[in-house]
Amino acid sequence: MAVTDLGAWTQAAVTALSTDLNTLANNTASAVSAAQDNGTNLDLVTDFELVLGTQTARSAGATVALYISYSLDGINYMDAVIDTDNPVAVFPLDAATTARRVGVRGVDLTPGLWKAWLVNRTGQAFNATGNTLRYRTRSITTT
Repeated sequence: MAVTDLGAWTQAAVTALSTDLNTLANNTASAVSAAQDNGTNLDLVTDFELVLGTQTARSAGATVALYISYSLDGINYMDAVIDTDNPVAVFPLDAATTARRVGVRGVDLTPGLWKAWLVNRTGQAFNATGNTLRYRTRSITTT
């Protein structure tokens, strides 16, 4: 009997946001990333990695929220609306001061073009350097 499951990553890690995140103020949205194209691979999920540089002291319960805007027609994108109850993913962080690398796996992805952005809810601005949001996509395999 065939088994269908998530397969291996279908591409190398791609940087969606980098310098756009530098000195991002608390409770502020980042710039929206450049268009990311899932029109060829038609992957179903993506795994995200957020790297943050050192901060002076994150708040207890600090998070960074991830949002995605899709283009249904390949030209226009859904508005970059911040719905605090409905981000596509949330990166939890501790209250430490050190740099952090955190991930979220299995975010649903649709075919076509999409853009990502983040909202800083760490209690302070991001560091001036060393911040990135990267992703790798996955599809299904049947064996």
